[in-house]
Amino acid sequence: MADKVQKYSTVRNKKIQPIPLSRAYQSLTAKSLLYNIGAGFFHYSGTGFSMSQMGYTKLTAFLYVVLSTSVTADTLRLNNGDILSGTLLEQSANEIRWKSDSFGILVIDASRAADIERSEQQHSIAENPSSIRSTVDPAAYSGDLALAGSFAAGNQNRKDWDVEATVQRRAEQTRQIGRLEYESHRLDESAARDSFEIMYANDWFFNDQWFLHTEVSFGADETRAIDKTYSVGSAVGRDFLSQTSEKLSIESGLLWIAEEFVSVANDDQLTWSWSLIYSRTLFGRLELSHRQDFRVSLEDTADSQADIELAIHLPVVDNVFTEVKLEWLYDNQPVLSKDHLDSKFTVGIHYDW
Repeated sequence: MADKVQKYSTVRNKKIQPIPLSRAYQSLTAKSLLYNIGAGFFHYSGTGFSMSQMGYTKLTAFLYVVLSTSVTADTLRLNNGDILSGTLLEQSANEIRWKSDSFGILVIDASRAADIERSEQQHSIAENPSSIRSTVDPAAYSGDLALAGSFAAGNQNRKDWDVEATVQRRAEQTRQIGRLEYESHRLDESAARDSFEIMYANDWFFNDQWFLHTEVSFGADETRAIDKTYSVGSAVGRDFLSQTSEKLSIESGLLWIAEEFVSVANDDQLTWSWSLIYSRTLFGRLELSHRQDFRVSLEDTADSQADIELAIHLPVVDNVFTEVKLEWLYDNQPVLSKDHLDSKFTVGIHYDW
C-alpha cells in the first residue's frame, strides 16, 4: 500500500508539459481514424480480437483504395481493346508520344487510340485530339547511317565511296536535324574528286502541323568545280502527314547561296526554294521515300536548280536495310564545260536507330 501511495505521489508531483492544440488535434484525429478502421475490421468476442468475413471485405476495399490512389500512371486504351500503362509525353492531331512502363517510348497513330485516362482526368481523343500537351520537354533522338561503295581493278581502276549520316532531335515544339554527306570518286591514277555537305536545320512548331524552318550549310563539290559553297535560309513548312507509316512535309521560303568556283568568278544570290519530303512504309518493313528540292534565283529566274532523290529500303535484319537510291541534279546554268544533268545510282547499307 505504501508503494502505491508513493507511486501516486510521484506522478502528482511531476510537472505536466502543455500539449500544443494542433498536435492534440492531430493525435485525436489519428486515434479516431485508427479506432474506426479497427472497429470495422475486427470484433471482440470475449476471448480476444478476431476478423469477421465483413472485416475481410472492408480490409480488401480499404487496401484497394489506398493502393489505387497511390498509382499516378496514365492509361491509354486503344481501339482494339488493348490497354497501355505509362505516361503521356505529347499528343497532337496525328500521333501520340507515350512512355510505356514495359516498352519505353512509343509513337502511336492517334487514329488507333480511343481515350486517355490520366491520374486526374480522362480525355477523349475523338472529341479533343489536341487537348493534352506535356509541360515537360522529353527530347527523343533518332538517326540513320547509309554507306555505299565500289571498287574495280584491271582495265579500269576505280574507287567510289558514298557516306551519309543524319541525327534528329525531336522535342515538344522543336525538331533539330544535322546531316553530313560525303562522296569520293577516283578513276585510274587521277586524283580523287571529293564532295561534301554539312547541314544543320531547326524546325520550330508554332502549330501542331505548321513550323518555321531555318537552316545553314557548308560544302564543296569538285566534280562540279565548286571549291566552297555556303547557304543560309528560312522557310515556312507544314507536316501534312506525320504518322509512323506515312510522312509528308512541304517547305517554301528564301535561301541565300554563295559559291566559290575553281576557275571562274564567285557567285552569290538570293533564291526562292521549295522542298518536298515523302516516305511510306509498306507491309510493315518496306519503305519508299522521295525528296526533291527546287531553287530559282530571284535576280535571274532562268537560273534554277533541281535536286531529286528516290529510294527504296529493303529489310535485312532489325534496323538494317539495303538501300537502292536514284539521284538527279539538274543545274540550268552550270559552270563552263560542265553538263546540266548529273545522275547517280547507288546500292548500299542503311542503318536506322
